[in-house]
Amino acid sequence: MTTSDDIRRCVRRHPYLLVGGLGLVLALSWEIASCTGVINRLDWSSPRSILSALAHDLFQGSKEHADQNSARPLSWHLLLTLGRWCRGYALAAVIGSTLGFTLGIWGTWRAVGRPIVNVLRGLPSAAVWPLFALLAGFGTSSQLAVIVFGTLWPVAIDAMNSVKAVSGEITDSLQFMRLERWRQWLALARAALPGIYTGLEIGCGVCFLLSVTVEIFWPANGGLGWYLQHNGNNYRQDQVLAGVIITALVGWGLNELVHLARQRLLYWEDPEQAGRTSRRLEGARRILGAIRDERLRHILETPEVSETIEKEFGVTAVPHVLYQGQPYVQPKELSELETEQDTMDAQVIQRDITISAPARTGGPVRPILFARSWIRMDLLNDDSRREVTSRSRTIGHIIRAHEPVLDYRDLGYRRFTSRTIGALFGGGACIEVVQRNRLIAIHNRPAIFIQEHVVV
Repeated sequence: MTTSDDIRRCVRRHPYLLVGGLGLVLALSWEIASCTGVINRLDWSSPRSILSALAHDLFQGSKEHADQNSARPLSWHLLLTLGRWCRGYALAAVIGSTLGFTLGIWGTWRAVGRPIVNVLRGLPSAAVWPLFALLAGFGTSSQLAVIVFGTLWPVAIDAMNSVKAVSGEITDSLQFMRLERWRQWLALARAALPGIYTGLEIGCGVCFLLSVTVEIFWPANGGLGWYLQHNGNNYRQDQVLAGVIITALVGWGLNELVHLARQRLLYWEDPEQAGRTSRRLEGARRILGAIRDERLRHILETPEVSETIEKEFGVTAVPHVLYQGQPYVQPKELSELETEQDTMDAQVIQRDITISAPARTGGPVRPILFARSWIRMDLLNDDSRREVTSRSRTIGHIIRAHEPVLDYRDLGYRRFTSRTIGALFGGGACIEVVQRNRLIAIHNRPAIFIQEHVVV
């Protein structure tokens, strides 16, 4: 591995450490510049004074007690802002998703609703604030109305476009199956969920921005917006910068929280991203228990996959090779093996196959297993290399000649949903699969890394 590869891998695995380091360097440079007079402290407070003001105000109110808000600590105002954000975001998520989904599934409604949505979403929040203030009064109700109004449009637009963009094969299949209307809607929502959630991620930042903005419009109700405006009017630079920092950190934290929820709740993914976005469940037994077909479950429970297929399905396990050549996918597990054990080199080839069998006696033949293998050719004997090149036999059959010196190591299971693998199994839509990762060693040297997939 080159130095640049190591750096890129470190950045991908520890991005927050890098950002934190850059922030620390910037803060130290700023402090040094303030102490040496390069930066005028009257123009820009030093990081030390900003942190001192933040530490004081976070738990103590102002000594002046000009009003009830100034008597409260910054932590109290932060909770007020977060409370408005929670209520506004929840309402906007429900209203926006419902509106967007409705416009997405009904073309007539979409033709009428899209121009209206585009007009309303173009209105700045500052423009609608006086209207809501007249209707609901200068209080929390009007503030909440402005937050919901500004947040629901990106949610609705993304939901509408995501539902509209669902593959025609899926919608045609749902109509052909004559499912109840609510089941069709549920299937459409599941297929469009990644796009809908993108709108929710955008809406999260917009909602927090508006939560602070409405507090600046009407500061009597407190919040981070009040803190910023109050200290700005009184020319307290340390407190203003402290408020900006805490606002930025809280906004970042909320966005990260929503993104983390996406990683946990949405496991639609390409196989190339399985190591990053797949949903992990507790233990192999629970994951395997989700496979309804007992024969498919047995395939992932044994190291002798080819023999198990032949026994369970009564057919010869013949691979249909989809790809064989230089690796175009680098799973995380393979990279770790390269780093820790130095086992993979330029002689590694990637092999993608499906194995088909009838689902029942006399039924049509369909794929039952999709497998990706990364094979180190120099560790195989001459006969095995020729059989890999011929593409006519499975890995299980090929490595039989190495049986006395083989070692099978399970590296864990994953359960996730993939549109790409769904196409390989003939459905064309997102399907749920279980993936087993395992390593086959020859003479205690890792030689073959395999990812095997069966349908849940």
